[in-house]
Amino acid sequence: MVKSLYLGVSLLITGFGFAQNNRVTIDLTTQKFYGTTTELNREQYFSAHFSYTDGDLTDDADYLFGDLGIKFGRNFGAPRPFGKDRSVLSVGNAKEAAARNNKNIKAAKLFKEYATRDLIITAHPKEVFQMNADFYKIAQYNAAFIKEAYPVKPKYYEPMNEPFVHAIDFVKTYLETEGVIVEMSKLHKVVADKVHAEVPDIMVGGYSAAWPEYEKNNFAV
Repeated sequence: MVKSLYLGVSLLITGFGFAQNNRVTIDLTTQKFYGTTTELNREQYFSAHFSYTDGDLTDDADYLFGDLGIKFGRNFGAPRPFGKDRSVLSVGNAKEAAARNNKNIKAAKLFKEYATRDLIITAHPKEVFQMNADFYKIAQYNAAFIKEAYPVKPKYYEPMNEPFVHAIDFVKTYLETEGVIVEMSKLHKVVADKVHAEVPDIMVGGYSAAWPEYEKNNFAV
């Protein structure tokens, strides 16, 4: 059903040290379609780069998530086999880290009311990847962690966030980054296969690129 809306809007915007009158006009004779859809689904198209574990949002939670209808988008709480608390790449250590993570999430002030599966978990490449590492052991660690780390398991998992722009972090020159990118891609495949096999109720996505590098290789493919 198409809803008719008659609305005139006049806005007064006050900036720092100046004021300006602005008029917004809405054309109610034109309707936008995406396929057969005419309504903008906020839950499908809009999300924010934070989650219910972010304590800074607690004071404004009702306004942000109730009044504005903001949805969570991303959390850097994915497995971090090379994070600061890692000692050995083992399933046992993964389970210990997962237990701590699970406990911390339950203690988060927004967890009880706003926990949701509709969330992407990811991690920084430095915490997930190393050159010449055993990719299968990393995948084992990550799968074991994901099984037990979340009281409400997220729906999506991106093993590394924006990995290729961080390729330089693992070598001395940009000429060497091509090799790093190949190895990052191999790791992503091994991790994805392992998680798909052992944790089928989470979807593995990515990688997500930071920006297109059109000038790379002298603009060649």
